Amino acid sequence: MDLHIPGIESSPNFEFIIYKPEDEAQFKFFIGPGEYGDVTCDRLESTTRSQYPEDFEFGRENFDITDIFDDVPDMVRWEGVEEKRRDWMTTLSSFDNEAIERSPLSNLLETIIQSDGAVLFQAVFGPRADWSPKAERQKGNLKQGVHTTGGLFLRTLLDGVLGVSDEEKQERHRSDTPHEIGGSIHDSQTAGYRSGTGRMGQIDLKDPSHTYNVTLRAATSDTECARNLQDSLNQLSGKFYSIEGNYLGTNEPEYKRMLSHGITYPNGFESLTRRKPIFVCNINELSNFITVPSIDTLPKASRGGTGGRPTAQSPLTSPNEEVFKEFSTGMTIGHAVTALRDDSEEPDKISTIESKNEWWDHLAKREALSLSADHLTQHYIRAATTGSGKTVATLNDMLTSHHNLEGPTILIDPKDGEMCENYLRCHRTLFGNLADVEYIQIPEADGKVPGMPFFDLRPLTEGAGRTRETAKQDIIDHYFQVL
Repeated sequence: MDLHIPGIESSPNFEFIIYKPEDEAQFKFFIGPGEYGDVTCDRLESTTRSQYPEDFEFGRENFDITDIFDDVPDMVRWEGVEEKRRDWMTTLSSFDNEAIERSPLSNLLETIIQSDGAVLFQAVFGPRADWSPKAERQKGNLKQGVHTTGGLFLRTLLDGVLGVSDEEKQERHRSDTPHEIGGSIHDSQTAGYRSGTGRMGQIDLKDPSHTYNVTLRAATSDTECARNLQDSLNQLSGKFYSIEGNYLGTNEPEYKRMLSHGITYPNGFESLTRRKPIFVCNINELSNFITVPSIDTLPKASRGGTGGRPTAQSPLTSPNEEVFKEFSTGMTIGHAVTALRDDSEEPDKISTIESKNEWWDHLAKREALSLSADHLTQHYIRAATTGSGKTVATLNDMLTSHHNLEGPTILIDPKDGEMCENYLRCHRTLFGNLADVEYIQIPEADGKVPGMPFFDLRPLTEGAGRTRETAKQDIIDHYFQVL
């Protein structure tokens, strides 16, 4: 009513957003005020910060959804499906931070990270009015073996006409009766039978006085990703109340609701069906959709994109996107070992590249790791078995250093092999000439060892007229003074 009748104050709603930019393997998480209410970002920020430990990092950013997509994107909306009428009063799967091994958002993030396009997941939620009286009436209906007031009226009428025994009345609602009064029901959350989780028990677990209206939707520029997202939240379905994704295509009305940060309320016809574009969630159920996941509860491919700090980083985990940026230029030493999908079943190996265009393409890839001049003040070792490509990798070190860094790079090959000659060939192929390369062979062809003048005596002997011995002593004295 507050949406259509002036003068009725709207309850505030909020939105939680997961955003993956185009051509990036990184997630950004946002929480902000929704379409209605008087909650400001200042109020929301102070309240949110008070809920978390002091060392938890937050950032404030003006994030505008309208800047992401140029045209109407492909839309996906998740809908609540009731097994029988009013099963929205029963529970979905709940978030258990102590026992859970995978984040409830794992499948969603895993699907998103595989896409090259921009993807935005939005959860808009607002408090729902207390429906405890309605819950009590529904439990009364369930005790009579029906699910609606209309069904109860029809059942009463038929019982009056046809008659019914006490035993039959008890049998009608036995399967929906909590364990403590004679009934139990299979619960998919515990893979077995548990008391109090039939429809009547779940209504109490729902906590009717503290629930939220929730809309879940996603937008993406990648049609294939949108279709794959439909099933990414199915695992959160309850026994009687389930989640199903609905691919809407380029649906402009739903996109406008996303841009306005609004909840999608069911229209007149949808209100009569058992499938609605809105969820009723208690606090635990809502946590499924608005909790930033721990990196340790995510699949490997999506861990690096969250920017989280793992308790034990796996060697095969994709590095944080911010870490990639620190190693984006300089001496390129190879590709990060990552669980992200490869562009082909057999990715190119750096040692089998046949054209210089492919070599440049490899340097431009996101997974290419490079050491800057600051990093190169440290020693590092490349260790591998014979024939595994250490020599080829070293040549690539030299070539990328020459291209990206200032100053000289020196290659010393003590094995008297063809490594230096091969470098000359590679350098000429990639850069067009050898004008910047000095090749010194020791010993030279005639067996002589070239002298290397580290100190130039000519300014003293020719310019100042000193003897060679005096000039040498002056240089030595000055050198020690500098040291």
